[in-house]
Parts: sequence; C-alpha cells; structure tokens
Amino acid sequence: MCFEPRSMNRNFGHPMCTILLFSVLLSPAISLSSEYATTTRTIPRLHFPSTLLSPSCNVLVPEERREYVQRVLRLGPGRKKKSWLRGFNAASGEWLLEFLSPDELIVRSQIRGPCKQSPTTKLDVLFVPIRPSRQRTLLEKCVELNVNSFTSCSSDLSQNDYTEAASRWGRIIVEATEQSERLHAPPYSVASVKVKEFVSDWLNRSSLEETLLICRARSDKALSISQFFAKSKPKPTTSVTLLVGPEGGWSPEEECYFDEISPPSSERICSVSLGRNVLRSETACIAAVAVAQEQLQIMERESE
Repeated sequence: MCFEPRSMNRNFGHPMCTILLFSVLLSPAISLSSEYATTTRTIPRLHFPSTLLSPSCNVLVPEERREYVQRVLRLGPGRKKKSWLRGFNAASGEWLLEFLSPDELIVRSQIRGPCKQSPTTKLDVLFVPIRPSRQRTLLEKCVELNVNSFTSCSSDLSQNDYTEAASRWGRIIVEATEQSERLHAPPYSVASVKVKEFVSDWLNRSSLEETLLICRARSDKALSISQFFAKSKPKPTTSVTLLVGPEGGWSPEEECYFDEISPPSSERICSVSLGRNVLRSETACIAAVAVAQEQLQIMERESE
C-alpha cells in the first residue's frame, strides 16, 4: 500500500490532514479522538448493509445509492477532496475507502471496530403510522436518539393506510444512521395486525425482562416515565418497548383494553404520560424516547 504525499496533500488541502490520514491508513484501528473526528467528519459516510469490509478488498457502491453518491454527494475518483468515503455497518465497523471508479472502492484502513453485543438495555419503538412527512421526522429523530428497532401496526383510529409509505422508511433510517455517526442501522418491520392483537401476542411471548410502556394522553392511570423507572427498577438487561398511538389518539375500546392489561402493580407493562398537554404523535414519540433513554443511562450507571 503506497501513497504519494503530494497527491494526498492536493486532495485534502492541508498538511495536517495528510498526516492524520496516513495515521489512519497505517494503523489497523484507531479510536475516534476529538482531533481525528474533527478532521474526518467532513468525509461522507455510506452504509454498506450486506458487505463485509476488510483491508484492501474492493467493494461496490450499493446499487440503490449510486445516484445519491454521484449526483448528490458528487463523489468519485480524481475529484480532489471527494475521492474518499467512510463505509460502515454493524458487523464490520467503520472503514476509510478510496474510489477506484465511480462505482468501485478499495478499503484502506479501519476507523472503528464492529458493534459489540453488550448486555445494556435496548429501547424499541412500536408505532401506528402517521402522515409521511411527520413519519420521517419520527424515524429520523428516534434513530439519532439510539432506538434499537421499529415496528408498526394499525389501530382503530388509523386515519389512512400508509403501508405504501413504509417502502421509504428503510432509506430514511439509513440516512439518519449515516448522519448520526451510528454503526447500527435499526431494522424495521410492518405488522399486519391491530395494536390490541399485537400487544396480546407480546404478552404471550415476551419474557420477564421485557417491558412495554404505552404512551397515553390525559390518562388518570398513567405514570410519568421517570416514575415508572423509580417504581419498577428494571434490570440492566431489560428490553423496553415504547408504544405510541396514531393521529387522533386511541379509541375508547383501546383505552379500556390498556386499563385491563396495565394495572398499577404491573412491572412489565405500564401506561405512561408526558404531561397534561396533548402532543402530536411524532412529538410524543421523540419526547418519550429521549426521557426513556435518559432513565436507561442512569440505570446503567448505577448498576456499574
């Protein structure tokens, strides 16, 4: 592996960039120090979902992202500062790649190692689809807040069938993953059942280390999220799922069902509220995720 310093300097425009880039290329893996991150954050990231990245191997830009890479990012060989890319996925970690042709790259060196399977708590989101523009906001912000996975289902008051819009959710999630410097792109699934059927099935198959928090507006039986964590004190290995309703809220039948399955004494399923105001679905989801993640981090720190 040989590079000409002059060409490197011409590509990156500053001697310090050349020095730092050589340190990346010549080391098997480095941590994201503040100095390094400041230099490389301008290099675009691209998710390679099913490609195993390893030193000196040649990889192709995913077919569905080629137009984005060439026309939006304007990346390619011989384009000075735009001939490099950071490729990543959860299994391989993050790597520095150089363009050989408009569609082909060579892997140079590792920036971050792959995601490690850790016993820390996972936060999943179960939601009823909403309008596409608002759904995009919900997905983007929840990815940035480190949600583990997404699942959608229908409800009695679902205003429209947004099933067709689900085909675009994957791209929205991947783009948010690239922007937020995550390695793991959260998976999503579409359940063809109503929320009561889904929750009933969840109760039958879930373990004692799984918790369901149902977001409800103006419910006398709902706790705040922080009150729930203080009361139940879930284990560090607990998997938490947030259930968020549709535009227009839950139906009276669904509200009665939630009252039946979430008694105050339950530590596995609980109705939670974010205050007296009625929030839009995407606002409620984002706020609930942010509060829950804070509580989970506090719980993890206390268990160390």
